[in-house]
Amino acid sequence: MSEGEREGEREGEREGEGEAWLRSVGIHHDASAVVIAVEGDDARSWLNGQTTSDLRKLQPDRALYGLVLTPKGRIVSDVIVFERGGTLHFAAPRDAWSALRARLERYVIMEDVSLTETSLALVSVLGERALGVAVERALEGLGASVFAHDRLGPGRALVIERAHVEEAIARLLAEAGSLDAIRVDDASFERARVRAGVPRWPADFGEQSYPQEAGLKRAVAFDKGCYLGQEVVCTLENRGQLSRSLVTLAVARGASVGEELRHEEKIVGELTSVAGGYALGFVKRALGEAGSALEAPSGPARVLGVVG
Repeated sequence: MSEGEREGEREGEREGEGEAWLRSVGIHHDASAVVIAVEGDDARSWLNGQTTSDLRKLQPDRALYGLVLTPKGRIVSDVIVFERGGTLHFAAPRDAWSALRARLERYVIMEDVSLTETSLALVSVLGERALGVAVERALEGLGASVFAHDRLGPGRALVIERAHVEEAIARLLAEAGSLDAIRVDDASFERARVRAGVPRWPADFGEQSYPQEAGLKRAVAFDKGCYLGQEVVCTLENRGQLSRSLVTLAVARGASVGEELRHEEKIVGELTSVAGGYALGFVKRALGEAGSALEAPSGPARVLGVVG
């Protein structure tokens, strides 16, 4: 291993695995998320036909991660679907909402369905000891809904009015004080996300990506009924071959998003997310194996594995 690669790994250890809350409890407010209510007599069947997750498996205490696709199987956005007070909701990236809304409303034909932006917020309880936090007790009286949801390992997703977010976080930190809970800022979450190989819209996937390319097969229910984009995605799964894959990489200090990756002087991919000595990026499928040695303008890059 070259010195550049060693330095990349050392940097990654300092800024990725070194996030203290990964070994205890982290409380993260995703201020970039918007929560949408899906109402009407046809809400469930209609939404099931618009997302890759199987809403027949939705449970009162568990959220489902899924995708909304174009007719050609490309990703418009990811969504977290849950039920609150008898009404279906989904959380999505706020910056995706305009295009996502246009895509969804295009397919409300005769159905009784309405989409309404709410004043709800998304808070996550993360870390190795997250399941040991008495979340419901801590948030009693705040009107929060609590769901099992895996982001960086087993944890909880909390849906609560934005006006109550700060109080909820304060209560959770007090409740989990003995577990060394801390509030996670966006920069710390980003470092952990990249190190764990968790892709994020729009950095690592979007309308240029198929779910399989972006390592998001876990978001697709291949045994459910029809949904928009299903034919392309299932054909790719059953008979197709990916031309590229999203991978995690060890990179040199100073690597940046958008850098081209080269192998034998040929461009074979690019970096999409970078945090410390780790990165996510697309590479040609043949170079997706762990250990593949690549070059970036900032220095050597080494494939650690395929995402997903």
